Amino acid sequence: MSGLSTAAMRPQHDALTLPLVATFALIGFAVLSLFDFTMSGAVVYTLYDRLSTAALVVLGASAYGWARVAGSRAGRVSGWLLLVVLAAVVLSFVTNLMDGPAIGILWRVIAATHAVGYALFAFALAAPTPSRRPDALAWTGVALAGCGTILQLSLIAGVPVENAYVVSDLLMYAGLVLVLVSVRAALRRGEAAARPPGPMDRDDLQAGLEGARTFKTGVVVQLVTLLAGLVLGLMAFGLRSRAVATLFALGVLAGTLIGQLLILQGVSRLRRLPAASGARAHGNAAWTIYLILFALSTVVVVTSLLALVAPRLIDGMQDTEVESLAILPALIGQLLLFAGLARTGRWLRAPAVTRYARRAMLWFSVTAALQFPLRTPSFARDLGLSGPVVLVLAVLLLASAVAALAQLFGVLATLDTALSRETWLAPFGDDEEPA
Repeated sequence: MSGLSTAAMRPQHDALTLPLVATFALIGFAVLSLFDFTMSGAVVYTLYDRLSTAALVVLGASAYGWARVAGSRAGRVSGWLLLVVLAAVVLSFVTNLMDGPAIGILWRVIAATHAVGYALFAFALAAPTPSRRPDALAWTGVALAGCGTILQLSLIAGVPVENAYVVSDLLMYAGLVLVLVSVRAALRRGEAAARPPGPMDRDDLQAGLEGARTFKTGVVVQLVTLLAGLVLGLMAFGLRSRAVATLFALGVLAGTLIGQLLILQGVSRLRRLPAASGARAHGNAAWTIYLILFALSTVVVVTSLLALVAPRLIDGMQDTEVESLAILPALIGQLLLFAGLARTGRWLRAPAVTRYARRAMLWFSVTAALQFPLRTPSFARDLGLSGPVVLVLAVLLLASAVAALAQLFGVLATLDTALSRETWLAPFGDDEEPA
């Protein structure tokens, strides 16, 4: 075992739980895709489409999170390749700006890149390490994932085979399951290589502390921007000046983007919490989603600016429900972050952190569920929601958002207190938990 303890391997073992769950979910969605959803209505299809995309996002983000913990460069690349599925959100926003052949080629490139990500992730998991010989079950999984990828690439190239996409998906997913089960079992037995977490020094704790404070600052900036936007909007309406309204709108957009940038920076620092806390895989997975969503927000902000100053430049921009497409990925990023903070709370022996993190997961989930029909008008129409029902949902959304923010500030405040206390005791050496 090269002197590595079971505790040192635990972060890797835990980091592979999410990819395994996501892969099983994808197998279920692949089987469901064999059925005709047109008979079930647009509501069922919309839910299927968004949930299957969410499972893909979880797989890509958690693959990157595992790779950061395991020190696998191939794993990091595979995580980004799998997350290219989120490019569909941007494409749905700008479809009308491109001609038919161009958008078709771009979709093929995205699909091919995503397919290669499966095979690369399987290979990164099964790759030999200094303390482990190649596992037959793992390499069988790599072979299955490779066959599925090759089949899907041939389909993308234009080879027509009925239901072959489903077959290729099932081959890739089944291969990943075999690899994940094999590697997790090896880690549990203590037979796989793992990078030791290293000393819990002051730098890691300080990075987490700064991350919590930066994240909080970003949330405050966004809240102040929102409130200022409401006040300035009323003022602009009273003045009835287009120039003033445009100036105020530019300030609100800039404030929103600055707040999101601070939140992204905070998550980037939170992912540096000591490896022994078990939060690094979750933090890195959350960071990938926050980074992509920040890029999407930048696109939306730039587009909004163009709409204000030069509307003719974006006449071809498709008026889609792009923001609703980001609800589930954003929720996944939040849940991953809070799950990591809950682990950190247990490691720090700070039950308040864990309690607030779990409550935040609950309330942010409720908020996302209420947001979806309100920010997806077509979905609301398909459900047949009337005006009074929409108003009730809006009131419930406001209440749940306030509750979610209260839990968010609670977890950040208690984490700040716990980390501030522990920085005075660092370094801890190589112990699994702080003294």
